[in-house]
Amino acid sequence: MQMLVPPDSMDKAMVIGELSLDGTVRHSKGILPMAASARAEGFKRIFVPEVDAAEAALIPDLEVIPVQSLSELYRHLIGEKKIEAQTALAVDKIPIPGNLTDFSEIKGQEHVKRALEVASAGSHNMLLMGPPGAGKTLLARAMPSILPGMSIEEALDVTRIYSVADQLPADIPLMQLRPFRAPHHTISHAGLVGGGNWPRPGEISLAHRGVLFLDEFPEFGSRVLEVMRQPMEDKLVTISRAQGSLTFPANFQLIAAMNPCPCGDQLVRNAQQLYCPLDKHSPGDIDMPLVDGFIQGKNDTGFDAGGVFRTQPQCLGNAVCGLEVDPVNIAFQLIRIFLHDL
Repeated sequence: MQMLVPPDSMDKAMVIGELSLDGTVRHSKGILPMAASARAEGFKRIFVPEVDAAEAALIPDLEVIPVQSLSELYRHLIGEKKIEAQTALAVDKIPIPGNLTDFSEIKGQEHVKRALEVASAGSHNMLLMGPPGAGKTLLARAMPSILPGMSIEEALDVTRIYSVADQLPADIPLMQLRPFRAPHHTISHAGLVGGGNWPRPGEISLAHRGVLFLDEFPEFGSRVLEVMRQPMEDKLVTISRAQGSLTFPANFQLIAAMNPCPCGDQLVRNAQQLYCPLDKHSPGDIDMPLVDGFIQGKNDTGFDAGGVFRTQPQCLGNAVCGLEVDPVNIAFQLIRIFLHDL
């Protein structure tokens, strides 16, 4: 004879999980924000899939019960076989992954490293220009290693986003390293800022409190870059659909990289001027004088940080492919710096 589940066994309890046809409880995304909401609403216990228990245990003052199957939950509720609660995780004792690109291991490009240090201190956006192989991508990937470590509140904030996007690694219940996102230039605007029938976080939200790296910057579509304008100003993005609106945080540091001209070749110095060696036009078409290892544009806005010039990026001229390089179709300023070929 089967026993009925006592009514009081579910007092102040929430059940979260996806039930499969064989009765097992599968992983569900968004466990961390749902657990946080449960505690805020006054719930004392939460039943979650066993694989997600460590994630839910990050929320204090909430008893987390890991469930493998529906039958196991039934036996627990009737008192036949109790499930041991998940041990609360001490955030400061969770090991930090050591897979960062170490900024101190990069040799050369001292002027670029100086600029990155200034940018990291002031949360400035940067545009790195240099020939292929100069180290633009490596330097950008090393940027998170010199940024300040995230506080507990920041780490939980980032983890919530990755949980909702279902991109939280199974063995990492808490995101403790600042995110580094490097989407391909073929990405759609929905993939960049978020979207879908039921909106999901885009790359700018996944880079929240971290670095968003756009390599081959001129290859990104103008519409894709334009949709970043308001999120970069407001530090959040709101996506509206017929079912309602969702707001995701988007406080990130942008680093873009590009070749000096569409041909991909390195620029040649000629009488304090830089030009593409394959350009059929005169060197004066690219009037970008080299100053202390940096390119200073014609319209310098006056920001000077030890040789780092804050300029409004402008067209570099017409190269042999006939395309006009306009790396910035979006209305924000970047610290622009030229990388020497190693």
